[in-house]
Amino acid sequence: MGSGQKKVDRGANAIHEREAICAMIRREMKRMEYTFDEFAEAIHMSKSVLSQRLKGISEFKLIELITIADLLGIEIII
Repeated sequence: MGSGQKKVDRGANAIHEREAICAMIRREMKRMEYTFDEFAEAIHMSKSVLSQRLKGISEFKLIELITIADLLGIEIII
């Protein structure tokens, strides 16, 4: 690498982004006063899968994020 270039750890960035997305979803769920069970039902996802997604154990699929964003009134820019 030349001077001024910085090595980017894409794995760390991806983890940080997932954590930020999960935090935002939890924050908006709380703001809109959804219980965990209500939210899972509203997005047609089992409670166990939603729990895994929000804990970062497994990643959200794009269609799931679109569904969540629509429910929460959040614009997704791809």
